[in-house]
Amino acid sequence: TYMQQEAITKLYRLMNCADPKNVEERVHALRIRVLRHQLASHSVDFRDPSGGKNKAYVPIRIGLRDFTCDVTENRGDGSFTVALDEATNEHCVALADILDAVYEKSIGTIFRGQDSKVSEFTAALADLRNIRSGRLMILRSGSGDSSLGVRIGLVAMEKGSDSTEETT
Repeated sequence: TYMQQEAITKLYRLMNCADPKNVEERVHALRIRVLRHQLASHSVDFRDPSGGKNKAYVPIRIGLRDFTCDVTENRGDGSFTVALDEATNEHCVALADILDAVYEKSIGTIFRGQDSKVSEFTAALADLRNIRSGRLMILRSGSGDSSLGVRIGLVAMEKGSDSTEETT
């Protein structure tokens, strides 16, 4: 996750996307990254970005059944549990958002003046956004502005209902 974060923030900067400091702060605040710093790279001299003195962190137990990591701070001063599945999901969502912005900016930069390419890649980005939001593309016909697509969306069923009506 750390290598992905570093690569994506570098791409973000290289493409001159807006407000790279904000994106960097967002990545640096990800729980999986903080845990990496606390346990792997700065386990005996971790300093919270907000200040304070150095602290030491040690993993107590990693539970693969429930995807957790129990951590103790400064020889038992305190302990906490990190839900690794939630931290990893948070990482994936954040990086997908950042990559979306990089891709969008790249389309305009790389294909400046090539309207057909801009349309093609903008449509591809729209498809990716639809998939990320839960709408699956089933069929596409045509190209460019004249393309038509059929999409299906997954929706939750009403709880406690015997009918097969869907809710949106």
